[in-house]
Amino acid sequence: MKSISFSIRPDKRSQLPVRALVFGDGGKARGLIDWLIFKANKEGVFNGRTLTVTDDVKGAREMPVRRGPAAAAADAQPQGPVCPVELLKKQDCLYTTLLHGRVQGGQLEEAAVINSIASVLNPRDSWEAVMGAAMDAQVKFVFSDTTEAGMVFKSEQPFNTDVCPDTFSGQLCAILFERFKAGAAGLWVIPCESVEDNGSRLRDLVLRHAAEQNCGDSFTAWLDSDCRFVNTCADRIVSGYPEPVDCQYWNQLGYEDFNMVCGQTVHELVLQGGEEILKELPFDQVGLNVKTTADVTPFALRRSRVIDGGMMALAPAGLLISMENLCDVMADKGLGSYGRSVIKDEVVPVLTTGADLPGAWVDEAIERLADNDLKYALPEVLEHASLKVKEHLIPSLLDARSRGVVPRKLCFALAAWTALYQHAASSCDIEVRCSDGKSVSFKDDSALAERMQQAWSHYQKSEATARFTVSAVLGDTTLWGRDLSADVDVVSVTACLLHAIISDGVALTVQDLMEHV
Repeated sequence: MKSISFSIRPDKRSQLPVRALVFGDGGKARGLIDWLIFKANKEGVFNGRTLTVTDDVKGAREMPVRRGPAAAAADAQPQGPVCPVELLKKQDCLYTTLLHGRVQGGQLEEAAVINSIASVLNPRDSWEAVMGAAMDAQVKFVFSDTTEAGMVFKSEQPFNTDVCPDTFSGQLCAILFERFKAGAAGLWVIPCESVEDNGSRLRDLVLRHAAEQNCGDSFTAWLDSDCRFVNTCADRIVSGYPEPVDCQYWNQLGYEDFNMVCGQTVHELVLQGGEEILKELPFDQVGLNVKTTADVTPFALRRSRVIDGGMMALAPAGLLISMENLCDVMADKGLGSYGRSVIKDEVVPVLTTGADLPGAWVDEAIERLADNDLKYALPEVLEHASLKVKEHLIPSLLDARSRGVVPRKLCFALAAWTALYQHAASSCDIEVRCSDGKSVSFKDDSALAERMQQAWSHYQKSEATARFTVSAVLGDTTLWGRDLSADVDVVSVTACLLHAIISDGVALTVQDLMEHV
């Protein structure tokens, strides 16, 4: 069986120019952004392609072992860690989106070969090529999905066109500075990371880099006058590559595709601003759920707290008892009940969105998390878990505390997340020892893992010592940006639940929690 490429799909060749850069290899980069552009191109309303800029080191993954009839194919599947850059290049930047949904009670599966990516570059070894592409006068947009980990500041070395800055925001600042010096037009910057005020936050990061690099007041003025940093809410649950069933999909499609992306048909892109944005990005004209609003906060908050927060409330506990996918956690009698309850009883009541949150939207969001067609692997959900907890869980906990409530179910989520790091080494691969004796790992910050090691050194198999561990975790100002350990009630409840998880297991702890809340 051949891999998808122009050799078997010559109709997918395109001469459309590159009009946008897409940074990152997060699920929404290909599962939403490039999909939207593909849909718009089919109707002739965008007429442009993208350059994907992604880091092959951070994005590399182990390719699944070939199974079934495909195992005998001559063009053998690559083995070991393979980077997104090489995977896309091998397929002429073509890939398939596999979207699941429900229409009038029936299941829907929509497959499409996406050809909106013109090229893909690794900025670490092709920075000059990235800079050259970014200077093209036809490039007008920068989209990004670098995940929560990409929206952080790190001091950079002096900008040099030969050397790639380490951070996404540093790379963006360097590109904009070169365009400014060349007298080129500013860009529309449209981040799709699941963080609140993502456009404003990214602009602030770029300004910090500009100040550090002594770019000058005129560059800062140009950023304000010629560039648009748009706050967004980009909503689609994308589970990524369907590793357990890839061969089944290949047999259905009639070709191999090592870049398949699975997700849900439900999608929404909300852009903060006026109608001029939709003149530049006329996605709404072809029936796509893209719209503008004067304030994106209500949309971003409900996505962050309910959907992303719901995932982070569920995934740690599920992984601790060796569950594989998010839908498995929601299907479990105890954890599924807990998941629905923590959202409805503790997250939604303290969610201030500027408008009432429709109950139907909440019910739909919960069912999206429970979608059995979406095999969202828990290690993927938990990638950069510490930042996701910070962005999506802690705000709900703090809002509850501001109302005088101790949210015990959110404290359980915090305890389960803390338990993930009990045996972590000082590595970005966080090894979790599950209740059945198996080990599984997910990616997080190695420096955070080292601090969690220190926090866990206090624990001596008692609730009293669990308080020292929880106090150390909540007192981690490097992670939270503040000291959260002064809240003795949260520390006490979380420590009690943490000790119960370690001593009695997740199932009994969550059962007792649900019976006595």
